[in-house]
Amino acid sequence: MSFQPPIIPATEVPAALRERGYAVLGRDGLCELAGLVSSALDALPPSWNDLPLDGFLRDGGRYRSRGTPASSWTAHR
Repeated sequence: MSFQPPIIPATEVPAALRERGYAVLGRDGLCELAGLVSSALDALPPSWNDLPLDGFLRDGGRYRSRGTPASSWTAHR
């Protein structure tokens, strides 16, 4: 059994955020929403190996040596 993330198209992001409070995008959807070409994302993985410890975690992030990327979006009404 494997987990398949609930990936949605970029066009459905506003509705998903209103209804569920989150949206899961695949590479193509992220690029469409951000206005990027897919190859622009290839530059990101090497920088993930050098992320600092997460000082916002209760233990200061000492239990792990690598963070995870995340982003947020706020709708303006």
